[in-house]
Amino acid sequence: MENIKNDKHNKVTINENLIINKTYYDYFHNQLTCPIDFNLILNPLMCSKCESSFCKDCIETWIKHNRSCPNKCTEFKIIPCSKAILKIHEGLKLKCNLGCDNEINLKNYIEHQASCKLKEVSCWVCNNNVNQESISIQYKNYLDEKLLLDKSKFVLKNYNLLLSNQKRYDEAINIINKTIEIDPMFETGYLYKGITYKKMGKYELALEFLLKSLQIDSFSTLAKFELQNIMFKSINSVEEYMKNTEQKGLKEKDKYSLYNISMIYFIKKDYINAEKIINISLELDNKFVTGLILKSLIYYKGKNDSENAIVNLIKVLELEPKNKYIHNNLGFIYHELKNYEVSMNYYRTAIELDPNFLGAIKNYSISKWKQKIIDEAKIYLQKSLDIDPYYFLSTTTLGVIEYEFDNDDKAKQLFNQILEVDPYYTFANRYLGDLFLYQEYYDEALKCYLKVAEYDIFNEETYISLGKCYYHLKMYELAVNNFQKALDINPNLDEVITFYDNARSDLLTNNYK
Repeated sequence: MENIKNDKHNKVTINENLIINKTYYDYFHNQLTCPIDFNLILNPLMCSKCESSFCKDCIETWIKHNRSCPNKCTEFKIIPCSKAILKIHEGLKLKCNLGCDNEINLKNYIEHQASCKLKEVSCWVCNNNVNQESISIQYKNYLDEKLLLDKSKFVLKNYNLLLSNQKRYDEAINIINKTIEIDPMFETGYLYKGITYKKMGKYELALEFLLKSLQIDSFSTLAKFELQNIMFKSINSVEEYMKNTEQKGLKEKDKYSLYNISMIYFIKKDYINAEKIINISLELDNKFVTGLILKSLIYYKGKNDSENAIVNLIKVLELEPKNKYIHNNLGFIYHELKNYEVSMNYYRTAIELDPNFLGAIKNYSISKWKQKIIDEAKIYLQKSLDIDPYYFLSTTTLGVIEYEFDNDDKAKQLFNQILEVDPYYTFANRYLGDLFLYQEYYDEALKCYLKVAEYDIFNEETYISLGKCYYHLKMYELAVNNFQKALDINPNLDEVITFYDNARSDLLTNNYK
């Protein structure tokens, strides 16, 4: 019998033979066992009336189909467990299913499984599945031999991801610093340094390096998502950072500080303040390339003015004709305008300037895909993955192509391949959620969209998707709340107004019954 497994509903269960202190388990059996599935309770929640504890997955599934808790309580709420119950969960000791020597308490068991050194992951070097401890050794040996190669910065970035997943944060920071030593303009190095600091809870440092990444490539979507996630987790840190940095920028006439504030306003969709602040930086230096690029982005996204965005970027190109990011950004805008021939010309120039420029290679392949040149699109996506197998944007795009051609199983495989390494990767969760929603697996879609909502907090599409899931699950109040959030962001969504009215009507009918 397996020690830990996923049941048919994809719920993790733990076999009792992993328990170390069995006497303790026998004594607290009622507090440790879920009365719904009779397994050890994972991610415990409790009923506000009878104070019984349940697995989060179990009770959330239960209340979708029942108007009382499993103990027949009515007019109840499901709330976090008391400190006393959590203390009991911390006291139950378990062996690691993967075979490491650690003793893990029940409360932290699932988290340990994700970061255990014996968990198998795909190795960049040998392309085999090996455990995380072995891959650490292989990466180190490989790096010792290849460190002087430009390509090794991608290996270092992947090594950082591996170490941070294992919570070996100091080592992860040291490794990602080496990518920046190799290439001080490697925006991905600053991005992953920011992500590592975010995982450590050091939000101000995370902000600093995520914004440094955006100073190099203002059009980077991933860095913006990570900044949104910090706003989700610690808005106070962001507000304090904005206050201090704006004062510094204005007092010391520091154009980069002003850029950082403008970018945060831009991410918050406060385009008026974003433009106001970036204009101040350009008054200090009218050839401030980083500021000019952000102003183009404000034209494009904030004002829906692609013409002025392009004109502005072409002026910037005259200042820095070999700036690969400007060529890539122009390609992106022309692509969005469906002028694929011009967009591909800009992408080709960006790739000529840097043959390992993953963003341009990926974007070039997407232009091929949109013109239905599928085989060539896949060739270029694979080319980017040959340079960096953990370049998830390309893997996600391959998954979307498979989904478009109804190869749902292949698409799921590609999305899950990413989520095994990074469970919160926004694009993979979004498209996997779309796939589940299309297949009417609403529970699974909901799990994906909830992860997206932690990162993409200013995107109405996120809340529309959540609203649809909740509506189909007959959780009308939550559906109404999410449709309302979408309308708060964009009031001109006629389709969502219809969804909102239907959900509200069903909520009132349900409450009346």
